[in-house]
Amino acid sequence: VEQVLQRSPIDDSLCIITAGQIPPDPTKLLSSRRMQTLIEQWHPQYDLVIYDSPPVLGLADSTLLANLTDGMVLVVGLGSTDRNAFTQAIDALKVASAPLLGVIANGVKGYVPGVYTGHSYYERYYKQASA
Repeated sequence: VEQVLQRSPIDDSLCIITAGQIPPDPTKLLSSRRMQTLIEQWHPQYDLVIYDSPPVLGLADSTLLANLTDGMVLVVGLGSTDRNAFTQAIDALKVASAPLLGVIANGVKGYVPGVYTGHSYYERYYKQASA
């Protein structure tokens, strides 16, 4: 972990680990005992650990992480997220027994009307992983 941990040049107490190479099976990696051990290791070391995960709907990654964390914050695009998809995402987190800590609404300033599902980046991510 120390080899991939990057410290912020602005504040030495802020650390980040980027995704790196796409693993062959992200779901297997996130549900592994090794991932659980890492999360347990980080919990007492840091005041706050944030995991940026793919959309809740359509992929298992977020709900797998939710089971290992203290809660989830859902990011929703105003004017672009379908109300049914939002409700389904909340329901999925409830099924996963993940506490929903809050919702961040983005896309307020200068948003361009249209449909954005948030899956386009992650579709590329998984297509690369399976290639």
